[in-house]
Amino acid sequence: MADDGSYRQVLGSPPTDLTPAALSQWKEVAKDFGSFHRLIRGQGGARHHADDVLAEAKKKFHNHLRRNGPVSGKPRSYFGMICKNAAKDHFNYLKKLSEDFLLDDTSPHAEKRLQDSTLNKDLLALVEVEDRLRGSLKLLKEELSPHELTVFILREAHEYDTAAIAEYTGSTKDAVRQTLLRANKKIRGPVLKRKLYLFRLVPD
Repeated sequence: MADDGSYRQVLGSPPTDLTPAALSQWKEVAKDFGSFHRLIRGQGGARHHADDVLAEAKKKFHNHLRRNGPVSGKPRSYFGMICKNAAKDHFNYLKKLSEDFLLDDTSPHAEKRLQDSTLNKDLLALVEVEDRLRGSLKLLKEELSPHELTVFILREAHEYDTAAIAEYTGSTKDAVRQTLLRANKKIRGPVLKRKLYLFRLVPD
């Protein structure tokens, strides 16, 4: 992991702590950062995920150049490999985050804490939305399997397409589509839809 100074250098001007040969490789790759961002974005997921993945890839590439000097072979190919691994790591992080969130049945906002707090109205509104979301997820957990709900969150919340979910989970696009169809069918069922409406998360 790069230190804070290194991180700022990566996201800002060309690094000043590289050897001339390493800096030359950095500049060669930097010309195509936009293309790499589009490639990452094309793998699925919301735009800000591509931003995060590219930033992490830049840090790792800079770290290698700073510590080990120029890469052997083509620097663009090496950076492409870093991007691919960073994209997979980011997906796995979000997947684990989703799975851990589904296992958490506790509310982060105890009633007494809300009564005694000095939260402003905007933050109270955010608390209300978060509690509604947690309440809805508890309902979803009663009807959907953990796998169905995880895939549903990755698709609907994090905006990964079926191809990316299939690739990163070792599944197939057809299997992911079937999982999403089952999840959506259950969610749109009359009983669950009526319950979710109480949390104002689905239209009447």
